[in-house]
Amino acid sequence: MPAFLEDVAADTVQLREALRGQDYAAIRKIAHRLKGAGGGYGLHGITDRAGAIGGAARERDDRAIAEGIDQLAAYLEQISIRYV
Repeated sequence: MPAFLEDVAADTVQLREALRGQDYAAIRKIAHRLKGAGGGYGLHGITDRAGAIGGAARERDDRAIAEGIDQLAAYLEQISIRYV
């Protein structure tokens, strides 16, 4: 799980870079991958936020994409892993 969360954090950086370059195809691709992966780990917050980012990318809504990335990053900061 820690490696997955590190990958998602790296993906948020890639999303921001793609947004700066207005590469909506890359944003949709990353968001689609995150949407599926988040569900696989039971992290529906990732799935929901990635879905919103992908939808905003289809609309080419830079503001909504940026807000979605910020929300995704904030969600990641709230996750803590406990081993029991």
